[in-house]
Formats: sequence, C-alpha cells, structure tokens
Amino acid sequence: MNIKQHKKMYKAGKQWLVASLMAITAGLMMGTTVHADTTSTSQATSQVETTQVAQQPVATANTITSQAAATNTANYGNLDHYSVTTSDSAEDGHLFVSGWHATDASQTEPYHYYLIYDNTTNKEINRQKATSPVVNRDDVQRAYPNVANSLHSGFSEKLYIPYAVVANGDRVSVISRYSDDSIKGEGNHTDYWFGPLSFDQGNHGHLDSVKVNNGQITVAGWNATNKNFKRPNHFIIAYDATQHREIARKIANTVIRNDVANAYPTITDAIESGFSTSFDLNPAFLTDEIQFVSRWSASTNGDQDYVDYWFAPQRLFNNEGNYGSLDAYRLSDSKAPDYARFVISGWHAASASMVETHPFIIVFDRTLNKEIGRSPINAPVTRNDVAKAYPNVYGSERSGFELNIDIPYSSFGHQISVVARYSDDAVNGEGNHTDYWFAPMTFDMGNYAHLDQATTTNGQINVQGWHATNQVAQGGVRRYHTIIAYDVTKGREIDRQSVDLDDIYHGTIRNDVARVYPHVFNADISGFNVNFNLAPEFAHDQIRFISRWSATADANENFVDYWFAPQTFSYQSPNTQPTQPQQPTNNQSIEGVGEGHGHLDKWTVFSSNGQANRAAINVQGWRVSQFANSKSYHDLIVWDNSTNREWSHVTISNPMMDFNTIQRPDIAAIYGNQYPAALNSGFNTSIILGDGFPWGHDFSLIVRYATDENGSNPSDLTFHLGRINSNMITDNF
Repeated sequence: MNIKQHKKMYKAGKQWLVASLMAITAGLMMGTTVHADTTSTSQATSQVETTQVAQQPVATANTITSQAAATNTANYGNLDHYSVTTSDSAEDGHLFVSGWHATDASQTEPYHYYLIYDNTTNKEINRQKATSPVVNRDDVQRAYPNVANSLHSGFSEKLYIPYAVVANGDRVSVISRYSDDSIKGEGNHTDYWFGPLSFDQGNHGHLDSVKVNNGQITVAGWNATNKNFKRPNHFIIAYDATQHREIARKIANTVIRNDVANAYPTITDAIESGFSTSFDLNPAFLTDEIQFVSRWSASTNGDQDYVDYWFAPQRLFNNEGNYGSLDAYRLSDSKAPDYARFVISGWHAASASMVETHPFIIVFDRTLNKEIGRSPINAPVTRNDVAKAYPNVYGSERSGFELNIDIPYSSFGHQISVVARYSDDAVNGEGNHTDYWFAPMTFDMGNYAHLDQATTTNGQINVQGWHATNQVAQGGVRRYHTIIAYDVTKGREIDRQSVDLDDIYHGTIRNDVARVYPHVFNADISGFNVNFNLAPEFAHDQIRFISRWSATADANENFVDYWFAPQTFSYQSPNTQPTQPQQPTNNQSIEGVGEGHGHLDKWTVFSSNGQANRAAINVQGWRVSQFANSKSYHDLIVWDNSTNREWSHVTISNPMMDFNTIQRPDIAAIYGNQYPAALNSGFNTSIILGDGFPWGHDFSLIVRYATDENGSNPSDLTFHLGRINSNMITDNF
C-alpha cells in the first residue's frame, strides 16, 4: 500500500471544486506498454524523418478518492486499457475504456455511469450510463473479497469523445460512478477517477515498399496522426528532391492497418492509416532522388490547410545500370541468297528502358566498321534470374531476347559484335538510345569434320559423320553435300553419294555439332549417313572418304572438300538385302530437333478394344523453349511425313485454359536459369488417331508454341517417330 496526496474534485451545487487530501491507494495497478515497428515525430507541417520507435507506455490510471472514500467506504479501481477510434459521428470519436471499479456503495447506488472530464478546460464533456454487460473479475474478488461488487466490478465500455479534444491533446479523466439516480447519475454517488489520460500528438509513418511493375510505381506504407482532424483528404505526393519540385500527386487508396492501430491506440484513425498508391513512370523517377510525402488536407486538391509526413528521399533505380549477357548464338542456313541466319539469345537490362522503351538487336562488323543487321525485339523474354540479380534495374524481369537476324556471308572471317539497344525511336531504333556491346566474335573459316563410323555389312560400307565449314559461303553458296569414296591405292574414285539435306531422320541434323561450332553456319545440317557398295576389287585397298560441299548438284564445280584418313575394308559377300539405318520404334526414347531442347521419353500406340480405327498415341516427355511464356498457344501435332501434312493434334494450353502441363524439377535443375518455364516443361497426353489413319506412313511428333490458335509464328521441336504400323497397337501404356 502507498500513501499518496491527490487532488480530489467534488461538486458543490453546479461548480466543480478541488481539494487536497491524503489517501491510501491500493489495487491492481496494471499499465499497458505498446511497441511499434517504426515511427517518427515532428511538428505537423515540418519534414519528418523515419526512425526506429521508442516504447510508448499507455498512462496507467490514477486513483482519485471520492466522497465515499472519505467516509471509509471501500472504493477501488484500475483502468487497464484505453484507446480511441473513429465513429459514425462527424464530431465525436470512440473512447474505449476497460478496467474495474469495486465499491460497497454499489449496493445502495446501483446505477453505473461514466463521465469524461476535460482537465484542460475544467469541464465535463460527456456522461453515459453503462450499457455494456458487466465483466466478471475473479482477480479483483481475490484481492478484495470483502468488497460487495468485487466479482462483478469489471467493465469494457465505448464512450463518445469529441475529436477536437483528442486532436488538441487535452488531458482528460474518466470517472466511474455508482449513483442512486437512474436518470442523470446525480443524487448520492460514489466516484472513482482514472487519469488524466493523454492522446498521441505525434506524426508517425513508415514507407513499407516501393515497387515497379507494368509501367507504374506503387508506393505502400502508413501515416497516422491526430493532426488530421478536419483534414479528411489523404494524398500521396511524389517529390523530386534533386530538382526541388513536385512530380505528381494521387489520392491515397486506404488500406486497413490493424498493426498500426495496435501500436498507436490513442490515434483515432490509426487503423485506416495505410495506403497503397500507384504513379505512372516519369523520367525523373529514373535519374533523381525521390521523396514521397503523405499529406492530410482540408481541401480537395490538397493545397490548403494540411499536415505532411515526409519520407526519407531515395534513389529508386540504379540509373547507371546497364547490364547484359549473350547466353548463346549460332549460325544456320537462312535460305536467302548470300545470307546466313544468325540466331542469338541473351538479356539486356538497363534502367534507361523506362524512357527508351523500344529494344533492338544490332549486328556490327568491326572489321568493316559498319552495321550489317538490325532487328527489333518484338517479344521480350521473362528473365526471373536477371530480376533477382538486378532488382533495382528497371525492366530486368523482361530483359531477355531470342531472335534471328540474317547477316551476309561476306562477314564470315570478320570480327563481329552484337549490340543490344534501348531506344525512344520505335521505328528505326535511333534517337536517344542506350547500348550494350557484347564481346566480339569471329565466324572463322575453319574446315571441321569427323568420320563417326565406316562399317561393312552385307557387301556395303555404311559411312556416317559430319562436315561443317563457313568456306561453303565463299565465291557463291555451296548448298550441295556429297560424300565421295576414293581408292588411294588405284588412284581413282569409286563412287559418290548425295546427302539429302531434308532427310532429318538419317543423321543430317546435327545439333551436337552446332553446339560445339555455333559460329559455323552449316553445322546444324552437317551430318551424313550414306552407303557404298563394296566390290571385291576394292577390298584391302586404301580408301579415303571425302565430304564435299559444292555449288552444283554433280559436285564437280566450286567446292570445298574434307578428306578423311584412309582405311582398308575386307570384302563381305552380301547374303541379305542392304539395310537402311534403323528408324525409331514404339516406346523408343527420342531427342527433339529444332528450337530449344526436348526429349520424348516414351510413346505408345494403344487402343482400349484393340481395334485399329479406335487407336490413339500417348506421348510423354518435355520441351524447354525461350518462347514458352511469350507464345501462349501450346500444341502437340502428329505430322504425316509421307504426305507432308498434319494428321491430328491436341492443345496442351492456351490463354483460355491451362491443363496437361507436367512439372519437371529435373529439367528445371538443368535448364532453369536459361529457360524460365523449365519447371512446367513436361507433357503426358494422348492424341486420337481416328478412322482412316494411314498405317505404315512415316510420322513425327511436333511440339509447338505459337502466338494464336492458327499456329502463327510457330516455334517447333520435332521428334521423329518413324513408320507407325497397326501391329504396334497395345491395350495399355
């Protein structure tokens, strides 16, 4: 127990008087301490810097004895908690109070009232009869077992308090009164005074996040203050701290913030202090320090009678950021006279792309000091890996590219640079622009080849290998590929076989060679797989095979040769018909040919009833592509190579639906950095073959990404299935 001196207020007639007295106070004096994450305090209209919040204790109740206490009537109490919020009234807010008041006088003074007394103006400002149910307080009964109403002494009440009192910071007391007057709470009564209470007069705020997306900057945070009384219009202002001018202002979108209300219980609208507001991108956001301002104003345009909270200035973007990588490149035949197709992929991230919004790729011949190719990037590729590495560089999440540019054969052997550009000129890529020059490369004129095998079977020599060189472009393109068998011992040619460049199923397509020699334009079609009849007269002679690229079909003019090392062969009498290279069979695993990478893990022709006219093909595998996100129509096509037409297809996904996509974490682990959609690259679906299916024809499965349902701008990966016969049908898969 503590002996304290109090100022007791009592009423004489209509006047409130103050008297000093000594009182013995006891009770459960429980205070509440509130912690906030961040806050700042300052004068209402001055600049406020965000700092770490100190603990702000809520004032505990002061026990003020009443007249009943002076006559030795038991009278105890405590205000456990109080807070303020807005209400449906234009002038009054809610003051929530909870605590307890135990007194023997409640037996003869049964009517419970609450009074709010303004100690600043020395007048009563509100009186309400208790309306909330009584709260049982076992703890109070244990402390005061001999006080009549100690068990039922608890209260939790919502009172009205003028907003002006809170906003002005008046110090008020809450009085708990028991009275024998059921109408006005006068007559005989016993009071218990709590307080004085104080209300937060600071200006607090925090900027939680600033994010850039889809051409807008979204600012989120909160600003709580009682100084916004009669200033209901909330604005967020973007201020250029470098040029000292306002850039833009927007009406704040209110966000409910229970966390702020818990941290600042004596700010009336703390729960509605949150905001999330978006601004259109402006060049100043790129280069200058930006300071966001939260403003509460009495005017609808925010220019008069306002209170501001200034968040710390910050540079939103690394305006000097200009980064890039050329992930992969290769040359291939463009079919255009005197030009090769240059296929490139990579990324270019620059904050300048905020205002220089049009991306281009330029190919520059350093040897001749002139540009030799240019193309706009019409479909930027999502690069989450770049966004993670450069989060403060604008546009990094859409910085990827993959495209083809035709370049002249005359550039072969020269030093070449690829230039990634952002420009404000959508047509030609000139005007204001920001360039990133990738490391120079040279499309060398080497002559590369390998003889994979030369084996004899049934009187024939099967010769397989590849031959790639940029020399085929010198002096006119050499599009004809021929393999010659030459007898070194007898000094004469034995035979020659033409390589069908369109026969992708017998080894012509060599993606493995293209990966090793991306700078050689015919590397992807460098393969050959041919047969020669071995006559007895050539047995045991030294034979050299020659791979020849020529400008003429007979391979006699304008050619470039690669001579493989000489070999000798034993003659074997043919006892069966010469065999062709074995084609894929039902259930065989197949590697894809085309853009990206992929594998057909399993394929099966099946029918539930064994009937050929009810057959379907189940295909299981995966495909990664740079266009998996930008080309949203994903189809699997059964292609009839014998008639060169589509037979049937199934749609895996399009913008209106999304199904049959299989997650492949194994593929994501390998290709995830290069191909953002690698995790969802799997497929497992069945395609109906239907009546009239041409059994015995040669078929391929095409996995296609396209820009519309008609298959426009396709990006294909092809799996050769070979001949599909009815004897392949099974009843399960």
